[in-house]
Amino acid sequence: MKNAQTIEESVAFYVKAWNEKEPEAIKAALNQCLTPDITYIDVMTPLVNGIEEFTNLILHSHSISPGRTFHLPKPLEAHNNTALYTWILRRPGKPDHYAMDFVEYNDEHKITRIVGFINPSALA
Repeated sequence: MKNAQTIEESVAFYVKAWNEKEPEAIKAALNQCLTPDITYIDVMTPLVNGIEEFTNLILHSHSISPGRTFHLPKPLEAHNNTALYTWILRRPGKPDHYAMDFVEYNDEHKITRIVGFINPSALA
């Protein structure tokens, strides 16, 4: 029997989902790392509920910022079913944008809640 994935692997699948461009590939990556009742919120995004809404959020992100990619510059920090990590948004012709996510995850290391910390003024 295969061991459950780690939270690091879940976050890697999550970043992979943001870099996918096709709905089915996005959903496949999200299903690897999120629970079906996932919630997401940041200062620019109203509450997102579930894999379908999350997929639409990622697709919308591609439509407003073609060619953008997400990366993790350093290892995450995790304890007590919570994690914090920094990510980088790279967009063609623009400076890198650093932000952070706080996540909660279950005992199978699937993410149940994401709170993003983004500086919207830096995205202009």
